Amino acid sequence: MVMPMPDSPPSLLAQQSEQVQAAIERERERIARDIHDGAAQQVAAALHRLELVARLLARESGTDQPGTAHRELILRELERACETLEVGLNELRASISSLLPPQLEEQNLDAALRALLDEFALHNPDAVVSYDNVRPELLSPALSAPLFRFVQEALHNVRKHAHASRVTVRIRPLSGLLVAEVRDNGVGFDPRHMADAQQHFGLRDMRERITAAGGRWHISSKPGAGTTVKAIFPIAKSAFMLTAREREVLRLLAIGLTNRAIAEKLSVSVETVKSHVHHIMQKLQVGDRTQAAVVAMRLGLL
Repeated sequence: MVMPMPDSPPSLLAQQSEQVQAAIERERERIARDIHDGAAQQVAAALHRLELVARLLARESGTDQPGTAHRELILRELERACETLEVGLNELRASISSLLPPQLEEQNLDAALRALLDEFALHNPDAVVSYDNVRPELLSPALSAPLFRFVQEALHNVRKHAHASRVTVRIRPLSGLLVAEVRDNGVGFDPRHMADAQQHFGLRDMRERITAAGGRWHISSKPGAGTTVKAIFPIAKSAFMLTAREREVLRLLAIGLTNRAIAEKLSVSVETVKSHVHHIMQKLQVGDRTQAAVVAMRLGLL
């Protein structure tokens, strides 16, 4: 008989639900801004050019053949309209692509980021992309989504605004902190115009996402010298502070034993096992037994 796991407290579930809804709303706002600033404006510009062509053709409708000057102007405006629509189409394709991140449920963050960078390099062949994840085993599962979204948004800004030839993504531990950094050698901007940059580049959403996950956000830039954005989180050392008994419970849990079977194996009560499992999940920052086993393997705890 498999003993059911205790449910999460209602207040915690409500809080998680609110956070998810807030994240969805922020994502909707980002998508709306991207389409408004990119594809929508390109399409509007193309429409204006086509309206001009229509007016020019209307003026010439009473003649056998358009004048040379008008004919050249019409052809030029049609060519520009096609170019503008092509730019808008590429903008729209890029926005759609950013909505399809690798499924973090099916692979770890390191693999997901590599796939993201491969996709970025495929659509930006002129940019040299480098990736360095020094200690992927230190990445808490709770930080997977915030870190992935941070890198995704930073790369989106690089593609859209930076015009960079070199992009570096680096994640490393530093003095008890986990530092994720995206650096480019693009056009940069003047930090004195930071408020405008945050509004224009969606940096405010990026900062809010990082702070909501318990981290700090930092950006540095200079015109002509590129931009660096960082997300900084404290490293959860508690994962390495499992007691000897908790490690023993974790080992038995990882091989598929139920709480009752673990209790019989260790000659303790089922309630004691439940308490150990609860503490293990808190320390590993996971939500179920399967995740606990997977994370423990990554951290070398088994």
